[in-house]
Amino acid sequence: MSYFERERERMAENSQYRQGDYLLGIEGLALLRGGTRKHFDSLERRRSEIQQIISGFEQPPYSIRRDFPEAAIDTGYTIWADTYDPPSEDDHDPIIQLEQPVMRALMDGLPDGPVLDAGCGTGRHTAYLVEAGREVVGVDPVEAMLDQARKKLPSVDLRKGDLESLPVEDGSFDSVICGLAFSHLPEIGPAIAELARVLRPGGRAIISAPHPFITAVLGWRAPVIDAEGNGSEMPEYEHLHGEYIAEFVRAGFTVLQCIEPRLTPDQAKWSPEGKPGEEDEALEQALAGQPGVFVWEVARS
Repeated sequence: MSYFERERERMAENSQYRQGDYLLGIEGLALLRGGTRKHFDSLERRRSEIQQIISGFEQPPYSIRRDFPEAAIDTGYTIWADTYDPPSEDDHDPIIQLEQPVMRALMDGLPDGPVLDAGCGTGRHTAYLVEAGREVVGVDPVEAMLDQARKKLPSVDLRKGDLESLPVEDGSFDSVICGLAFSHLPEIGPAIAELARVLRPGGRAIISAPHPFITAVLGWRAPVIDAEGNGSEMPEYEHLHGEYIAEFVRAGFTVLQCIEPRLTPDQAKWSPEGKPGEEDEALEQALAGQPGVFVWEVARS
């Protein structure tokens, strides 16, 4: 049994949401997609697996806790900072696997001039820009994440600050990027207005976030385990396309494009343990081809 499974089983007594609940949802979504796509040969397997989950619901793995208590952003990322960067890029979770190539392609086309990496974390995107010869300033609200970035990028200007109150001057950047941070914000309007404030007229912003399908329907969260083995997860908020567009317009941005890369079959079946599971076919049928992130490119008027 993996570390994550042991932690979830230990806390299952008080849980209202279990692994079996999640898998029933996956099986149901796979049934819907299998039916609408006329993959009728798979429907009996879905029904059989649903019966198996229900009959074994009070036993592991179906009884294992799915939800974790909520942790504040600063607390969660402070715990996570030391292990946030995987051993290699191939070990990233599916959300980063989808997001990173799109972000890099768009960053390659940014106009000349200084770039702000807002919510830079451990410097994942900052490092890419630096390697491309760009002048970059990084800002993040969590000191522990900045410490990791400073180890990788000792010559880069890295500052502590919130997305809603960036510690930089008005109109001081030609471009701003923000990777996978907006979903942690209950309201995105103040942060979008702040990005507009620090951009020069004509400047561009690139913003990525987990897709609402991921945050609202699947409820995917990053679990954080502290030194004592206590599990928690940071809040993620669903912000729909219409909300982004309304706030972009209010802040004086023009939307250039919104890219929505879709989960591959392997990403649909991904697990932290890196081993196949009994429900792999259902996961692939339910999730492959569904959007995992969206990436916005906007220009300041």
